[in-house]
Amino acid sequence: MFVARSAVRIARARAAFVLIVLLPCLGLGAWALHRRSTAHRDAVRLAWQRQVGLPLTVSAIDHPRPGVIRGRDCVVAANDGRPALTLPLVEVETTATEVRLRIDQLRCDPAGAAVLATIAGDWLERGARFDRHCVIEINDFAWDPLVGSGDPSSTLRVECVVQQGDRAVRIVRPTAAGSDDEVKIVRRIDAGTAGDREPQQTFVRFEIEADCRRPLPLPILEACAGGTPLSGCDAGEEATATGVLRATYDAAGWNGAARGVIEQVDLAACTAALAGGAAGEATITVDDLRWTSNRIEACNVACTARRGRIEQRLLDALVGTLGCRPGTAYGRSDGVGRAFDAAAWRLWIDHRGAELRAAADAPSALGGGLAAIDGRSIIDPPPGGFPVDRLAWLLAPPGSTFVPATGPGAWLMSILPRSSGRVE
Repeated sequence: MFVARSAVRIARARAAFVLIVLLPCLGLGAWALHRRSTAHRDAVRLAWQRQVGLPLTVSAIDHPRPGVIRGRDCVVAANDGRPALTLPLVEVETTATEVRLRIDQLRCDPAGAAVLATIAGDWLERGARFDRHCVIEINDFAWDPLVGSGDPSSTLRVECVVQQGDRAVRIVRPTAAGSDDEVKIVRRIDAGTAGDREPQQTFVRFEIEADCRRPLPLPILEACAGGTPLSGCDAGEEATATGVLRATYDAAGWNGAARGVIEQVDLAACTAALAGGAAGEATITVDDLRWTSNRIEACNVACTARRGRIEQRLLDALVGTLGCRPGTAYGRSDGVGRAFDAAAWRLWIDHRGAELRAAADAPSALGGGLAAIDGRSIIDPPPGGFPVDRLAWLLAPPGSTFVPATGPGAWLMSILPRSSGRVE
């Protein structure tokens, strides 16, 4: 039978097919090609770079699920252009109130730590650029200086939270003992008025709490403290720190307290600024350190070392500046300094002055001295206390006739307690 056909109906069917089926398929294909294009990858990279505020490269972009972008082989560079952080795999999930980053692996060295500290500081200070909460989850994290040293990698979680104008960064890393290492930095805005006719004033206050039981490389701490006096200290590349810190910063300056242990201290690096040097490895135990308005209020610190050397110039400086007494082995020399089998001392500092004594738990071979060789004391502690400015004189260049006005000695004078004028 003959089936009647309408040209109008055929045209309409074809138009409907093009509009409903063909054009959406072509659009979906074009959209898929764009998502895999270099232009789209560069657009995502530039968006991430604006958020981070540092140069960023990304080798590939994926979209594993709605709302999630996965970047591969991401490299964050420092301001000088040198690579600082390498992230093999990063997932970024964005919602209206939160940005969540999932990082597969991160090995962080001092350069990377400095970059992370810069980003964290920007997040705390520049709320207009970071208007959402941010959570960073790292599945496999380790400090690069400790890789292969027996400190296993672990997870790391970073939480950046905004609440009523206050901003906080919290870093949590689990330990083998079941407790967590935790660092928390809070930036608070306090509003107040100076009077009915004066405008409202705002006061910024920082609060820092840290409790770290896993070894933290001291070069990492120095890098994070870039631009502060701590960044100029040098205890060697192998030194690690553990301990507890509570500190606040406001218009009056820094206030706080700390205690902890610094291990594997390189005496050569630590004494590089002194008139004479030393060699060996030491452990420094900070039992009590408190400071108010940028000045030390009280300090109780001990140091122990096994087998090393002390230059004669340092021994002479300890005798002439701090009032230490020569021991029975003081004059022995092998041409490159005084070798010692053991050394141990304890230093107290407060407003009354300073006191240097042999450590109470020092090895019996010391015989009450600060350092000994073959059972004979090389140098004994001073008979009494001494003014705190004598410690700054140890850092003064040889031949100085005035209180140090520049260099490490001047910085030490600025943080030591203001003496009451009496030494007990």
